[in-house]
Amino acid sequence: MTRKQRRLTDEQKERAEAALPLVPAAVRAFIAKHLCYERLIRHCDMISVAEMAVVDASFCYDPSKSKPTTYYGTAIRHALLKEVRRVKRSREAANERIDMGKALGIAFSTDQKQQALACLREMTPDDRALIEAHVIEGRSLMSLGRERDRDWRTIKGRLLAALDRLRLCVADHKGSNEDTPETEP
Repeated sequence: MTRKQRRLTDEQKERAEAALPLVPAAVRAFIAKHLCYERLIRHCDMISVAEMAVVDASFCYDPSKSKPTTYYGTAIRHALLKEVRRVKRSREAANERIDMGKALGIAFSTDQKQQALACLREMTPDDRALIEAHVIEGRSLMSLGRERDRDWRTIKGRLLAALDRLRLCVADHKGSNEDTPETEP
């Protein structure tokens, strides 16, 4: 879909320029109010989207019907929501890297990170490659499925099984280190 080229009149330009100082505050308010979109917001150029919303809203703004802050604030909020939902549907947010601790559901200390990497080296080559590709490199399940000629749900099942094996290995190492005495009598 291409955007129809329109030109602002001088009066509309003045209104848009007067409303541009609202953009940073409106973006900050949007981010503060929509914390659930925090991960997706990182993939959006919120300021540019908000500025374009001000310009688009300037075409239709009628000062006799509402205050500029209300009208432009609403236009900015709707444009930001639309952009966040567009990013959510797109593949941009799908390749984000995942922290190893989050993937395993464990809060890692430095020693446990070393144990997890040692356990990762002990795993089968297929499991290790799958975990490295998804968790460390940040590749999406869809791209891993295409690469391996498998459905993404199959890849997800294999990845979850591999992460369970890695979690058990880390737990075994953690338990074995605490059970063995440092020095023998």
